[in-house]
Amino acid sequence: MKRQLFVSLFVASAVVTGVAQEVKVDENNEVKSVVTSMAQSNADNVKTEIAADTASWKFPGTLSLSGVQTSHNPYSVEGEGTVVGINFSASLNANYIRAKHKWDSKLDVAYGTSFSKDYEAEPYWRKQNDELKLMTKYGYLADKNVYYTAMASFETQFTPTYDYDVVDSMSDDGFDFTSCDRQERIDTGVVKNMFVNPAYAKLSLGLDMKMSDKEDIYFYVSPLSARWTFCENDVIAENYSMEKINDGDNIYKNTRFEAGVLLNVNYSKSFNDVFSLNSSLEAFFAAYGKPRVYQLSKDAVRNNVLYDLENIKSDWEDTDYIARHGRYVVWKTEFMLKATKFLTFNLRTQLKYDNSEVDYHKDLIRADKGDCDDTRESLLNSNASFYNYGYKKAFLQFWESSSLGISYSF
Repeated sequence: MKRQLFVSLFVASAVVTGVAQEVKVDENNEVKSVVTSMAQSNADNVKTEIAADTASWKFPGTLSLSGVQTSHNPYSVEGEGTVVGINFSASLNANYIRAKHKWDSKLDVAYGTSFSKDYEAEPYWRKQNDELKLMTKYGYLADKNVYYTAMASFETQFTPTYDYDVVDSMSDDGFDFTSCDRQERIDTGVVKNMFVNPAYAKLSLGLDMKMSDKEDIYFYVSPLSARWTFCENDVIAENYSMEKINDGDNIYKNTRFEAGVLLNVNYSKSFNDVFSLNSSLEAFFAAYGKPRVYQLSKDAVRNNVLYDLENIKSDWEDTDYIARHGRYVVWKTEFMLKATKFLTFNLRTQLKYDNSEVDYHKDLIRADKGDCDDTRESLLNSNASFYNYGYKKAFLQFWESSSLGISYSF
């Protein structure tokens, strides 16, 4: 009896111990599963916090050096002589991003020159393009693909730009370009611009938006934009509609301020490893601030009298001109064909209109310089032949450049 009771107690204790161990294991598994699930659920948060505290810098850029050569024999009607040229361009970027903050800076420089012994007059080395532009932009994330943005930029050119048509025509009258110093060239009117004459600075606040994740189309819209034009040389200042201080002495203010709306659109697309396209459009419309002049009023064209054909520019008084709010549009496009890793073909174009950049209109005086009527209105008829300088006006500007050379991106 005792033996049977002992066996029963032993079996019962074994069963109870097994059950207890099983429960303990289950409890441990349950605890482990709770800890694991909590860790997994917080993994994304932990990664996000780490990413938010980690700053990321990138420094992409492109360096390009290319050349062009054309040659025509004396019987060619497509051009004249032999011209060789070289172009250099560099685009350097510094891009910073951390959580909701984004800071992009960019430096663009370009310079191109050509040489030909067949030019009508010296210089035989002539500048083809010249650009210096620095831009920085800070953005704070407002929503997906939308940033509150502040942007600043500065742009000018490195070296003087000359009116080579005027240089060629003046050489027929004995003008020697190479023997003149810079100030003498400026005084003769052959210098269009030079370093920081003019220079442009812009500050703006707005929204920077990306069209979609798939397309690299960026829109920057700023309803609060300010633009400063700097030009301290009084001879050059006339070409950029700076305001006169003294009409009689032709002394101009060194700075012009304009405020308005700025729009910037950028598009970049790599169609494959060979062909890519970059295009940008920038437009500014001033609500405050006017260039001094940019065209003659209609009444001035009709009523002003030709007093002196040899000094046509001085016939017009400042009161004959009308001032309007400043505005400009610049559209740049670049096609790039990558033949090899370093050998590329580039086609660049620029279309520009700026109503403060003026030149002399050339349709007011008949080519024969013979007997003329007294009023300018009679000189504007369709039967007259026009060739000489008249009043100042803003024109549509365009240039195109194609080149083959080496390019390195990093």
